Amino acid sequence: MSLMSRRLSVVVAFVVAVGVVFSAAQITSGSTNSTKETVFVGIVPTRLLDTRENATTFDGFDQAVGRLDADTTYELDIASRAGIPIDASSVTANFVAVNPSGRGYLTVYPCSVDRPLAAAVNYRPGEDIGNEFTVPLGPDGDICLYTFAETDLVVDVSGYYITSSGGTGEQGPAGQDGADGADGADGQDAVSPARVIWVAESGGDFTSLSEAMASIPDNNTAATPYVIKIAPGTYTETSNVAMKNYVDVEGSGQGITTVTCALCSGSDSDDSVSGSTISIGEVNTEIRQITIENTGSPFGYAIHSNQNSNLTWSVSVADVTATATGATTRATGIDAKNSTLKLRNVTATASNGASNYGIKTSASTVTIETTVAKASGGTTTNKAISIQTNSSAALNNVVAEATGLSNSNLETTGIDVASSVLVANNTTASAASGDTPTGIYVSGSVVDISNSTATGSGSAVNTGIGVTGGSQATINDVTATGSGVDGNTSRGIAVDGTNTVLKAFNTKARGSTGENGSGAVISTGAEASFSNSVLDGKGTSNQTGNSISNAGTANIVNTRFEPAAPPNDGGTFKCKSNYLLDLTATDPACP
Repeated sequence: MSLMSRRLSVVVAFVVAVGVVFSAAQITSGSTNSTKETVFVGIVPTRLLDTRENATTFDGFDQAVGRLDADTTYELDIASRAGIPIDASSVTANFVAVNPSGRGYLTVYPCSVDRPLAAAVNYRPGEDIGNEFTVPLGPDGDICLYTFAETDLVVDVSGYYITSSGGTGEQGPAGQDGADGADGADGQDAVSPARVIWVAESGGDFTSLSEAMASIPDNNTAATPYVIKIAPGTYTETSNVAMKNYVDVEGSGQGITTVTCALCSGSDSDDSVSGSTISIGEVNTEIRQITIENTGSPFGYAIHSNQNSNLTWSVSVADVTATATGATTRATGIDAKNSTLKLRNVTATASNGASNYGIKTSASTVTIETTVAKASGGTTTNKAISIQTNSSAALNNVVAEATGLSNSNLETTGIDVASSVLVANNTTASAASGDTPTGIYVSGSVVDISNSTATGSGSAVNTGIGVTGGSQATINDVTATGSGVDGNTSRGIAVDGTNTVLKAFNTKARGSTGENGSGAVISTGAEASFSNSVLDGKGTSNQTGNSISNAGTANIVNTRFEPAAPPNDGGTFKCKSNYLLDLTATDPACP
């Protein structure tokens, strides 16, 4: 728990408040039998706390301090402000939670005691909820406010209780009315919850996402944005839900709110719409804090986007788990066609179809950040991320993992790039088992990969990074590993095809199996450059492989060869300042 407080060493404001006695209660001292009254004194409602940005209070203290984090206690000085005397025993105030980030409660109590198990205000996300009540003051004239969830707080005091020195005397004559005081500044407008629709199993506006979406006009505009908020629970749809323009969908968290569809099953010719749990067309929208599932067959997509337009739309998927299982033909977590799409903090998985894609794009521009994509269980194709057909993709902090059973017909790839552009940073791509598992496979594309790892393992031919089809690839600070058992063929990097060019800097390419291991393999017509790198084909056990097998063109500078200098495979070499692991040769000859 954290504690925020404001301490005043000198009180420089002198405030006079005229009080009106509304009620009285007597208490009796057992030692003296004298009586004392506790009386309520009402004051003009005065704002003592407002955490919101640019907010103000009547005396400039406790204003615009920023939203309170979850599980936070704020200490608020009360006495000697707004005319409340230092010997006031308690205050009556209105306590408001403004735009909380989640469900929770507010507890208000004297700071001199332990926090009680009691709620003064119960609130829900995105709504302003207040409650007026009386709370005792601590010995220092302060109170503590504890919030369970992140929120802004507003406190407006309207009176206080004070104990008199003796019994109640006769009422004196009324005094003259004082002069009217100056009007105070206008308060800030409350946050409006307009156009927020709640979906809940009970107590909400609707009980399903499809019903809530149907209640919004089809021609919605930026002037009337909506948010559909979905309470915790699992909500089963019987058909596709299509997003609408300027309508966001927000759950209560991944794994807490789930929208699922078993009957959303499409064919390969219907552009995936009917086969998707949620589809995105020509709209501006965001989907966040939710799990989307599809268990339909034969084609099942958790989220499908097809904007099919020359216009650019703003579409974001954030803090979302998208899962497709059960499709007999093809399962896809997130599918993008002719779309502009941003993915952030997403987990996209596909399994059990003949073909499985965690994330698949075609003719789209996608940004993928802090995301995990997985594909498994297929018999034909498992690709964690597939960037296809004139797509442009930027990846950062991404994990792409494809796994399968040993199957000579199963294509297993961590990241597959075909006829597209890819920029990847801090990315881990792995492929295991199946036929020729490849960590990153690039065909007919332009790619730039940095600070990344690519691994292919578990089959007869394993490749870390494969570049072919006239691709232009630049890699920097990359580890590429082909890993298998003795007798398998494993290549750290394979460069194949006429006009295919690879430029590698600060790269380690390793083929970690016996005599068939190669750090890099360059085929006829291809060209590769290695600078400040390691080419390691020494493999496992006591067998040795090749640092590099070159039938094309290789330019190698300041690079370590393991276990030996390159053999003569008929290619062209340009070598300078290279060396062996044991430093027996400081510039081993290339063929």
